[in-house]
Amino acid sequence: MAVKLLASVILGAALTLTGCSTTETASQAANGLKGDPLISVLTNSTGEGLGLTQTQAAGGLGSVMSLASSKLPAADYAELGKALPNADKYIEVAKSAGVVTDPITDVARLNSAMRKLDISPDKESRMLGELSSYVGKVGGEPARSML
Repeated sequence: MAVKLLASVILGAALTLTGCSTTETASQAANGLKGDPLISVLTNSTGEGLGLTQTQAAGGLGSVMSLASSKLPAADYAELGKALPNADKYIEVAKSAGVVTDPITDVARLNSAMRKLDISPDKESRMLGELSSYVGKVGGEPARSML
């Protein structure tokens, strides 16, 4: 009986610690994106900013880029990557946060990832608008239309 209790306590502690380390890893990865102009817009809580956390912004962008990588031909995705040079870092944050475990292949899975990041449908819509605008400014209309 005592062995089962001890095993349960150890398992519970391991699961708790694993969850914390995943969150810490996602936060640490997102903090590595400080200064990224798109992350700055999404985390800014004044003016047009969305007031997202670094992890929400980077994880949300990573989720979108996961969808883009699954839908676009490799050459088009590489072209889009020129406008978003931190795309791979965004995806790593989304993976670290546990919202991208397999490539996102449809909008329903994208929406699910956003909810796991605690991004409301309204903020998701605004985030996608900011992303589209940013890609259009940096990469031009061809990059924006790919997105």
